[in-house]
Amino acid sequence: FAQRVVHNLMTEPGFLPAHIAGLRARYQHQSVVLGVALRRLLGDHLAFDLPGGGMFIWGRLYDSSIDTAALLSLAVAQGMAFVPGGAFAVNGDHRSSLRLSFATGTAAELNEGVARLAAALDQCPR
Repeated sequence: FAQRVVHNLMTEPGFLPAHIAGLRARYQHQSVVLGVALRRLLGDHLAFDLPGGGMFIWGRLYDSSIDTAALLSLAVAQGMAFVPGGAFAVNGDHRSSLRLSFATGTAAELNEGVARLAAALDQCPR
């Protein structure tokens, strides 16, 4: 039944292009919201570029002595989470990198998440 429902929805004329356009606009807006919050609260600590697409911002802490895997536990205690850069490393050192999603958060949630990340970073031993 579920496959039939999805099939009917996806093959409805005009649905998919309109849906994709809406997602692109939403994700672009949310990436800007997250980027503004990151620059405002973590601009002295985190280097990043706004993505040209997708659902994530990839950042690198300027202080390479901070392991984002350790920072994650402090962030979770603050009520936010991210993916540490080491999870993406086959070769190279990405311990001071992290991936932040903006796909599902509202502007208020993204701003609050960055504030919580900043609080966690303040607690991180150096």
